[in-house]
Order: sequence, then C-alpha cells, then structure tokens
Amino acid sequence: MKKKILITGFPHTGTSILKSKIGECSNVWEYPYETPIIKPEYHTYAADKDFILVKYPMLPIEIRANNLLKVTRDSIYDDYIIIFVMRNPWNVYTSIIKSGGNPLNDLQPNSGDNNYYYKVSEFEAAAKHF
Repeated sequence: MKKKILITGFPHTGTSILKSKIGECSNVWEYPYETPIIKPEYHTYAADKDFILVKYPMLPIEIRANNLLKVTRDSIYDDYIIIFVMRNPWNVYTSIIKSGGNPLNDLQPNSGDNNYYYKVSEFEAAAKHF
C-alpha cells in the first residue's frame, strides 16, 4: 500500500511551493490538481512510486472539526501523513491584500474552482502559535 501525503494549510502559506518541491522526489507521485482526498484510481497512476501526494488549500472540514490535527481512527485521514503549513497570519493578510483579496471580510471566497471559504477568525486563531 502506498503512503498518502496531504499538504494543507491556509491560503498564501506556501502549500503549492512545498507540494511542488516534494513532488520532485523520484519516489513520489504528485496529483496535479487540488483535492482533499486520494482516490483509489490514483494508486494505479502511481504504480512505481512509494508515495501519493495531494494538496488542498484549506484544512478539510473533518480535520478542522476535530480540533485541527486530531484525526480519529475512523477518519478517512487515519492513514495519511498530514503536513499542515502555517505562516505568520500578518504575512498571510499582506499576501492576500497584494493579490487583490480583502481578508477583513468575515468570509472571503477563494479565487479557484474549489468551493471553500476562509475566515479571518481562523487566521486569528492560528496567530497564537506565533
């Protein structure tokens, strides 16, 4: 069985850069799009690799609901290696503003195809770690 890696974090924290660097490893198959789970068919695509790597720009709701990175045994993420990228929230705010977003709104939709929102309160909660 291949090892599953999920890279996640708040938008503008460097998850895409980290994913591309890990994806350059010869024993890692990198899924090219953002997705919160590794589907069974990905194992077929990664036949000669040891790891399957995916990225999702926001922490999946199942993990968020369980106090950040506490994954229960019955979770679909139980066998994942989860890399949660954090960056100083003030730098994240600046990055979002530079890209034309407004982090001061209560909810701000992302600019991609995924249907997720990020909350200022989540950034502020993360700030206590800095």
